Amino acid sequence: MTKKDYIKIAKILKTTELESHKRASLAVSFASVCKEDNPNFDVQRFLDACGIARIEELVAEEPESEEEKFIRATREVIRAPIPDDAFKNVPKRL
Repeated sequence: MTKKDYIKIAKILKTTELESHKRASLAVSFASVCKEDNPNFDVQRFLDACGIARIEELVAEEPESEEEKFIRATREVIRAPIPDDAFKNVPKRL
């Protein structure tokens, strides 16, 4: 993907009419894919472009709501390494 693609994705996510925690989760998921595509991808810059608050602001140390728990769990999944064989059975072209 190119910078133009990242910008388009961020614009779509910023303007979508989802609840804030759902939009944040979706943006983090896209950021994960973009980071895999480009190791120099700046996740926080992308989230800022999506209109998402800083991850640290979204997640409190002691979650108070289901929304905050969901965001924290999403962040932990994004940071977890993907096993090398995770996609071994997926065909290269569908």
